[in-house]
Amino acid sequence: MTGGLVLTKKIVFTVDVDRDLAWHKQGTHEAVTKDKDSALFDATREGLIRILDVLKDEGVPATFFFEAAAAQEINAREKNGLNRLLSSEHEIAGHGFHHEDFTGSLTGVIMTRAKKKAILKKSREALKKIFPKRRITGFRAPYLNYDDELFSLLGETGYSFDSSTYAKLPRVEKRGKIFEIPLTEGVDARGKRMVSYLWPLMEGNRSVVEYDEFASRVLSQSDFLVVATHSWHAHLSIEGRRPDTEIEQKLQDVGRVLRALGEQGEFVTASELIAKSR
Repeated sequence: MTGGLVLTKKIVFTVDVDRDLAWHKQGTHEAVTKDKDSALFDATREGLIRILDVLKDEGVPATFFFEAAAAQEINAREKNGLNRLLSSEHEIAGHGFHHEDFTGSLTGVIMTRAKKKAILKKSREALKKIFPKRRITGFRAPYLNYDDELFSLLGETGYSFDSSTYAKLPRVEKRGKIFEIPLTEGVDARGKRMVSYLWPLMEGNRSVVEYDEFASRVLSQSDFLVVATHSWHAHLSIEGRRPDTEIEQKLQDVGRVLRALGEQGEFVTASELIAKSR
């Protein structure tokens, strides 16, 4: 993709693998699927399989932030198990157990420190059972909702890096025991706020070209860019299930974004970025 050029800029492509269209529910810290009374996992399983195909076609390693309940559900449905589905170049990280609102800002449920710690520990242990030979040391907070207490608990429960924050000029920074690898927020060519999550692309509100231009602006000032999407988003929009033709188009869009980013930097996992930044 780069004509033999040596690229110094790094791109970390990340995928949040959680319940279909995870949505907060008042009175409980656990998420449901939007407009449902419980959690569904069909689209996230289908989307994960298809995104893995896109990544394989493009030769891109990724960091997958797994909600533990979603990982258990997908693992149970896969004949050969989830561990064999994800090849070794991909990294596994945590994303809560039931896509919890750890701060209570969305659900009104305030967790104790002990409850937060128990969820962090339980979810990491669940992932280690599914991926027994993988190092699971990364975390991304559901909804990107975190506080200082949650951050401090990561170091006590076996995690070494986090990717739950935004920064205008992203840098790898160490806070106590934890490396922070932020997503990016900035502006588009018109001065309108833009972030490195692909949510607006998947909802039809941004184009591949806009993400290419955004990456160029960020990488002109920073050494790396973290990009994120959800495993279910090619199959579901905020309005519901997509037609098959639209699913294919969204997967193609993800591939086009990857190719555009690959012209600007080298794809690495989050842990590889930390290692190269030391």
